[in-house]
Amino acid sequence: QGIVLEFDPSAVKQVAKLGYNPAFGARPLRRVIDDQVRAPLAKQILKKEAARGEKIRLVFQGEEFKFEEVKPQ
Repeated sequence: QGIVLEFDPSAVKQVAKLGYNPAFGARPLRRVIDDQVRAPLAKQILKKEAARGEKIRLVFQGEEFKFEEVKPQ
């Protein structure tokens, strides 16, 4: 889609935390990525809130993941 996605360390830490289960190891990781990253990003693309050429950062704030547009410097 031509969108650059950056991951804030807080988001990486939370995805890893949610995606690990002592009984199953990292198998639940794919589901967490689908539910918390891919699906919400797809909704933003469909709503035209994210467009080709944009740079977006995924952050974890409070109790939720958020997408923030990264402004060019």
